[in-house]
Amino acid sequence: MASIKCRYNGENGYIFDINNTLTNLEAVKINGVSISLDDLTYFPEEIDDVEIVLTNGIVEANMFYDTETLVSVELNGITYIKEYAFFGCANLQSVVGLDSVYDIGESSFRSCPKLTGEIVFGNETHIHSYAFIGTNISSITFGMQPTIYNYAFSECSNLSNLVLPDNVRWSDDESYGLGEYGSFAFSDCTGLKSVKIGTNVSVPYACFSGCTSLESVVWKSGNSLGDYAFQNCKNLKSFFIPEGITQIGTDDTNYGGTFSGCNSLETL
Repeated sequence: MASIKCRYNGENGYIFDINNTLTNLEAVKINGVSISLDDLTYFPEEIDDVEIVLTNGIVEANMFYDTETLVSVELNGITYIKEYAFFGCANLQSVVGLDSVYDIGESSFRSCPKLTGEIVFGNETHIHSYAFIGTNISSITFGMQPTIYNYAFSECSNLSNLVLPDNVRWSDDESYGLGEYGSFAFSDCTGLKSVKIGTNVSVPYACFSGCTSLESVVWKSGNSLGDYAFQNCKNLKSFFIPEGITQIGTDDTNYGGTFSGCNSLETL
């Protein structure tokens, strides 16, 4: 059984998009009281807890869009979060159960600045463009072979250490054939100090650009190092390019700048 357990701040108001989710709703409890699916316009004056039981493991697009009273979410048996599902949940602080989700849609947790703590993913998870941009998550644990899309974790300023596993795949929802997959994935994570990159992982276009606190990068192996990959990493003093790298930057003269603005870089 798939369900979403939500904690709200006790105020009356919008709790989720009913019209957009009627096709997969099975049951709803508000403050422990079962609500008829034919009478979902009834809400008590104070809303603390809502349990939503679904007929499948899908959180529909825009389901909690701009739900500012939402504080925490526990996902049970959820396998797919569609685009913008939790966009604009300005007071959302924690999400549990992402380790069973295989596809996290575009901008699904965008504009959730209070989302903090550790995020744990399962194996082969697709994390789409802008999924966690601008959140304050402090730790990310990836499973095997994640697919990370453009801007997925950009502007996560509270993230200090990052470990990318072997065989990370890069992609994008809006590349339109440009091939800049994974670009800006961790850009402007201004608190990021160390990065460990596994085997068979290339570093894409502008992936770590603007990570101004980055001091240490340990990279096992890959094929290429993209344009602007470490642009403006002002505290990076040394960088070791592993064997097997066959290309740094592209042949396009409009780009380049892999290490531009790395004012402290002394050793390659």
